[in-house]
Order: sequence, then structure tokens, then C-alpha cells
Amino acid sequence: MYRNDPSVKASRRSFLRSAVVTGAASAIYPAMGAARAEAASAAPRESAPEVKPFELEEVTIGELQDGMKSGKFTAHSLAEKYLVRIDENDKRGPAINAVIELNPDALSIADALDQERKAKGPRGPLHGIPMLIKDNINTGDRMMTTAGSLAAIPWASSNSRGTSSASTVTAASVRSAASWPRSR
Repeated sequence: MYRNDPSVKASRRSFLRSAVVTGAASAIYPAMGAARAEAASAAPRESAPEVKPFELEEVTIGELQDGMKSGKFTAHSLAEKYLVRIDENDKRGPAINAVIELNPDALSIADALDQERKAKGPRGPLHGIPMLIKDNINTGDRMMTTAGSLAAIPWASSNSRGTSSASTVTAASVRSAASWPRSR
């Protein structure tokens, strides 16, 4: 109670009520905490599925380009590695379902980019680098542009094909998968 506040009148009844409530709460609270801890330890916990280490987890775009230049990687091999990674973690394992759609032509596009690299050299720093892009970016291929909305699927099937805004994504890379969440 406020000692100097004239509007608050302390009474024996209010003092005893406060003392009883405070005493009961301080006696019950530890018991409740112990009961919660006991229930939590008794309940069987499912451990999260293990995420396997990934060869390309910390690799930069520059290192991937150097690997393609030296012959260690191809656009096709990179796309395959990332597709396997998505399958292991997004569809199985932790099954986080973060990837809505994979480009059905990813490997054939990667093959074409490998042939182009051999014939003419790389177009730029993203040539042959697999990418994971948001579904509201039009890619100019068979992938749907829905912005994550199931309501847009009928619209997407007829309108998501090849606009000029898609040429940058199409020219830059294989649209399959790229950086993946860290497993540490």
C-alpha cells in the first residue's frame, strides 16, 4: 500500500488478504515449477531429424565458378547436388517444406549452360549457378508464379510464361536450388 497516498486506506483485512495470497503463491509456485519439470522430463521427446553435412554448405559463388572453370564441378553436377539436398531436407528428414516447386527442366537447362560454357565461356558470374528464388519471380519457363497463393494457380498457369522481367533470371542461372539453411 502507498503510505503517503490519502486515497488508499490500509486496513487489517486488506493486509491479511495480501499476506495470505502472497504466502499461498510463494508456497505453490515452486511445486508448480517442479511438476512442470517432472512432466517435461517424463514425456518422451522426439529428436529432430539429423541434417547431414553438405559438401557445398559454405561454398561461395566465386568458389563454385572456380570449380567449374577447373572442371571440378559442372552446372549439371551442382544442380544435382542441390536437388538431392532439397529432397533430403525439404521433402524427407526435417521435412520443412520450404520449396514449393522445383524446375522440371533444371538438369536440361544445366546441361545447356555447360555446353554454352564450353563453346563461348561463361556469360557472367552466375552462369550455371543453381538458385533458389521466391515464387513471385517470373522465370520464363514451365514454373508457376503464384506468390505463394493457391488462389493464383489458375492465373499462374496461363500468365507466368516468359515476360521480359524473366529474362534476367533465365539468363543468369539454373533455377533449381541454392543456399540451404545451416545445419550447425
